[in-house]
Parts: sequence; structure tokens; C-alpha cells
Amino acid sequence: MFVGCPKKKPMVVVFDAISGKKIASLVIPAGIDDLHFDTKSGRLYASCSESALIVIEKVAGEYKIVEKKPPQDSRTCLWSEGVIYLAVPKQEGTEGPEILIFKAKSVSTKP
Repeated sequence: MFVGCPKKKPMVVVFDAISGKKIASLVIPAGIDDLHFDTKSGRLYASCSESALIVIEKVAGEYKIVEKKPPQDSRTCLWSEGVIYLAVPKQEGTEGPEILIFKAKSVSTKP
């Protein structure tokens, strides 16, 4: 189970859903609003106002941020069938608010 903590010490905390024990915690950019877990890739997507969209993956037994997508000040996103739709307010140099679309990358399976 993943829990996003948005304010004082922004982080994602990972708990075992059966025992309730804390497994890990990861410091993330501030302002988390949405968390979406992709069961196919094992990646966690978090929309945060300080870094728009971050991708978290378990690498060598440890949760790490593997990618950050700009722009700033974005919060709300929707995960649907391998695609993230990210609502972005008007940014400097743009005509208005936007919906950015990110398709999940496939995961390589090395023996």
C-alpha cells in the first residue's frame, strides 16, 4: 500500500497491506495530489506541484525516483490503461491550461 504525504516532509510511504508494517519511505517533491500504481510495470506515478509528475520504481530492492516530468504547479492526474492524463494550469509562454498525456514505457525483462 502506498501513501502520499504532501506537506511538512513530502514523501511516499510503502506499507505491507497485510501486516501494516512500514516497508519503505521515499522523499518526493512537495505537493503530492495523486498516486497511481501500474501493476504491469510495478511503477508508481505521483503528481506533485513541485515537479509535475514523478515515476517511482523499485530498483535493486529500493524505491527510487526514476524520472521527473515538468512543468511545475500540476497536481491532478488520471491513470487509465497505461496512460497518464496530467492537468496543467496555464504556464508562462502558453495560451492556457493543458492536459498532458504520458504513455507508460514498457519494462524490459532481463533474465
